[in-house]
Amino acid sequence: MAVTWRDEVREVLAAIPTDKFDLQTVYSHAARLHDRHPNNGSIEDTIRRVLQELRDLGELEFLGRGVYRRPGPRAVQIGLDAVSTTDIRNELGAADSVPLEDRKSTIAAQVERVSYSAIAREHALVNALRAALTARGHEVARWRIRTPGGSLLFTDIYDTTERVLYEAKAWSDRDSVRMAVGQLLDYRRYVDAAFLAVLLPDRPPSDMISLLEELGIGLVFPGSPGSPLA
Repeated sequence: MAVTWRDEVREVLAAIPTDKFDLQTVYSHAARLHDRHPNNGSIEDTIRRVLQELRDLGELEFLGRGVYRRPGPRAVQIGLDAVSTTDIRNELGAADSVPLEDRKSTIAAQVERVSYSAIAREHALVNALRAALTARGHEVARWRIRTPGGSLLFTDIYDTTERVLYEAKAWSDRDSVRMAVGQLLDYRRYVDAAFLAVLLPDRPPSDMISLLEELGIGLVFPGSPGSPLA
């Protein structure tokens, strides 16, 4: 499963600590791209093209003369096919809903400690849930969250119709469930979700099921009773 250039440039931008930066700053952080694509002689041209795409997606503002800025806190919901406004909680930061990318060919930007195989497994789960929800007539998207510190976070999948936020994990072990719980509780501070749910490849340990029940967090895995993947 290939990583897109958009994802690779997002990874480069995540390494830049300031909100405002110019092209030379981006190029200086792009050494990893040269290492990954040693036969590509037009990486800088590709970076400029992708920056324009991210600008069009609302992830960057172009200030002119090769200078870009991450947008300040604002709330704009972008559906799969249309743009509309949405209410979110702004007191700590900002979040906006963005379209799900085609995960058959895309691996979202992730920190390098996460293996590509794990990301691929998560995307397969998200694809399956997306198909199940859309077959029911639900609208789906995801959220891009801008934290007060300027970091950008991307959720996995959001059922816009029923306001359910799902966090997918490649494995169903204790550590994965605990990480998913932490992420969901963090995201909920920014996203107006009526319900949280963990999306797993199979049934987790019984004590993790108890933990989710105690926290009021749903559990979805292929074949789970009453879930979209039942």
